[in-house]
Amino acid sequence: MDETGLFYKLMVDKTLHFKGEKCSGGKLSKERMTVALCANMSGTEKEVPIVIGEFKNPRCFKSVTNLPCRYYHNKKAWMVSDIFQTWVRDFDRRMTRKNRKVLLIIDNCPAHPTINGLMSTRLLFTPANTTSVLQPMDQGIIRTFKSYYRQQVLQFTVDYIDTHGKKPDASINVLQAIRWVHRAWSHVTKETIANCFHHGFGHTNLDQTDATLAANDNEEDELLVIDADITVAEHLSDAEIVQSLTYCGIFNESDREDEAEVVEPDPPTLADANNALDVLRHKKTQMSSLYAAQYSGDKAVDGIYMPIDGELSSLITTQNEQNPWWRVDLEKPHCISAVNILNRGNLT
Repeated sequence: MDETGLFYKLMVDKTLHFKGEKCSGGKLSKERMTVALCANMSGTEKEVPIVIGEFKNPRCFKSVTNLPCRYYHNKKAWMVSDIFQTWVRDFDRRMTRKNRKVLLIIDNCPAHPTINGLMSTRLLFTPANTTSVLQPMDQGIIRTFKSYYRQQVLQFTVDYIDTHGKKPDASINVLQAIRWVHRAWSHVTKETIANCFHHGFGHTNLDQTDATLAANDNEEDELLVIDADITVAEHLSDAEIVQSLTYCGIFNESDREDEAEVVEPDPPTLADANNALDVLRHKKTQMSSLYAAQYSGDKAVDGIYMPIDGELSSLITTQNEQNPWWRVDLEKPHCISAVNILNRGNLT
C-alpha cells in the first residue's frame, strides 16, 4: 500500500489546436487529492482505491448514494493516522473472515502508526528513505495508474472542446475525478503489478513490460511526475488534530463545505414538551411485544402512572428482545423535528 498526490484537474501542459483559435498555453490546476493504492504481489487482487479530499461532502456528491472509491477528508487532503487505522482495521476484518494471513508493506511515516490487535494482518514498515527503492507501488504501479488517469483527462478535454468550442475550466469536480481514479486503477493490469513487485524485490528476470516501464522512467514525462513529490502525509500534533482534522468517516454525511455552521437548538421547555405530548395522547399505539398486559404502548404518552419500586412512573415494557419497537399513529401529518426516548436508570 502506498499513497500519492494527484492534481486531479491538471490539464495537458501542451498547446492545443482547435477551430477558430490560435495555439494557447494552459495553466496548471493546483487542486489536489491524495490517492492510496493497494494490491497483492501477483496483481490478481486490487483493493478499492482510497481517495482523500479536502471537503467532507462536496456539492457534486448530492444525490449520490455510492462511490466507486473509499472517500475520506481533512482540510489538507492528507493521509493521517485516523484514516490509516480505520482502513487497516477494516481490511484486517475482511481478511479474517476469509481466513487469510496478509503481510502489508507500507512506508515508515507518522501517518502509518503501529496498530495493535490485528488478527490477520501484519504491517511491514520499510526503512526510512527507502520508499523509492523498496516500495513496489513506486516501481511503476503508481506511474502507470497516473498515465491512465491523465488519458481520461485528455479525452475529456478533447470531447469538451469538440462540444463547446473551448477548453474546460472548472468542469472537473471531485466526483468525476473519483470515477476516473477507479477506472484508471481498473486498467492497471496484473502483469504490470507483478513485474513492479519483482523489480522492487530485486528480481532480474524482468519481461518486456518492465523494460517499457524503465524506458518511460527515463523519459521523465512531466505530466506524470509533476505531482509525484507533493506532500501526502504529515505528523500532526494533538493541537493540530483538534484544529484541522475534520475526518468523520465516509462521504455521505449531511453537511457540505458551503453551508454555515450548524447551531444546536435550545432544549425544549416544559410547555413545549406538554404540547408535544398532546400530539401523541389518545392515539392508536403498537409495540413489538408485551411483557404483561398492563404494559401497553399507550402508557408511554397518555399519563398513565404505575407504581414501580415505590414510585409512580409512566412505563411500557416489552419482552426480552434485541430490537424492540413502538409505533404511534398520529392520524394526520405533523412536523416532527426530534424524538426523545428516555430510559429509567433502574431498568434495562
